[in-house]
Amino acid sequence: MDSDIIEHNPSLKRPLLAVLSLCAEQEISDRGELEERAEEVWSETYRQSPSTSIDILIRNGALEEDLLVDGKPYDGTLEDLQLDENVADDASVDDSVRITEGGSYLLSRYEPETAIHELFEERPHYADVYRAGMEACDTPDGLNLPKLEEVLEAFPQLQPDPETHQTKVYAQYFIDALESAGAIEWTDAWRTTDAGRAVLAED
Repeated sequence: MDSDIIEHNPSLKRPLLAVLSLCAEQEISDRGELEERAEEVWSETYRQSPSTSIDILIRNGALEEDLLVDGKPYDGTLEDLQLDENVADDASVDDSVRITEGGSYLLSRYEPETAIHELFEERPHYADVYRAGMEACDTPDGLNLPKLEEVLEAFPQLQPDPETHQTKVYAQYFIDALESAGAIEWTDAWRTTDAGRAVLAED
């Protein structure tokens, strides 16, 4: 399994973890039902569809797919099956998926609360900025982008260097970092996630 699939492809993080979380809820899932359940929680910001995300996880060993044709194991992928002229049009096809040890590892490795803690630990000099961003978004109506930028830009870490007059880091850096860690999400406004609120409640 490519254990670094999410590390190497940050944009896949949220859709892949969404699928893995659903798969972790039950030992074996019917693929069609899994795709339907994923559609219910899918964000319009995800670049991949549930079906494509499942395929990616299968190819990388995070999910295992079992195909049965008329009750017998089929040696191939779903795409192979759909193009297989030897399979009758009226054949009974069962397509199920299960999470593997590798998939469970990814789920635990990139679990939002863990990722948020790591963000604070890796950048302790930005901890107060991260926290302020999370707290600001923790309202029923959330926060629009200009308001969130205003909150973050008030911190000295975002001010221009007094000698060079150059700004080293901008508000968008913190917004991207918090979103990537699963601390905030965009749903018509920036809002703190359940994981983000859990971390805030620890202090």
